[in-house]
Amino acid sequence: TINGLSAKCNVTVLDDEDYNQVFIDELYYNLDKDNYTATVIPKTDCNGNIENGYISGEITIPENVNFFGTNYLVTCIGEYAFYNCNLTSVNLPQSILIIDDYGFAGTAIRDIELPDKLNKIGDFSFSESKIESMLLGANLSEIGIGVFMNCKNLQAIYIDDNNPNFLIHDDCLYNKTLENLR
Repeated sequence: TINGLSAKCNVTVLDDEDYNQVFIDELYYNLDKDNYTATVIPKTDCNGNIENGYISGEITIPENVNFFGTNYLVTCIGEYAFYNCNLTSVNLPQSILIIDDYGFAGTAIRDIELPDKLNKIGDFSFSESKIESMLLGANLSEIGIGVFMNCKNLQAIYIDDNNPNFLIHDDCLYNKTLENLR
């Protein structure tokens, strides 16, 4: 209970001053109270250092999280959110617009269904993961550097036919101006 309000789920407030960073049902979030959005963030210790590997197995990220009666739309997998976690499978909601830098780096995820609305995959987002294949959707407009670096199991990348920004040519991923993406 905080300020007389109680939650119906497992809630821990990490930032007492603003209640911006919270732990709800096994995941950590940063809440944007102005836009009513939530970003999945990594677990950190009291000094702000990322605690790798805090979650494993299969997870489903909800489309919304409720914090004391207010719904927040989950729109972003934040920087290092699941870095080096032993995730084998993740279900992403259609509300995810951004997978930020190192979001799933070092995970055991073999394949992932990206949301149709996803428009950005940040630097090194899937680097050193066990990803085998991926479909890049029609709305994807930005791919960072090193997204698939050291992905030794990667066999195929597919691009939605309606994506105006990227293409596959000679087994390489390019933007539409034929600049090779790294």
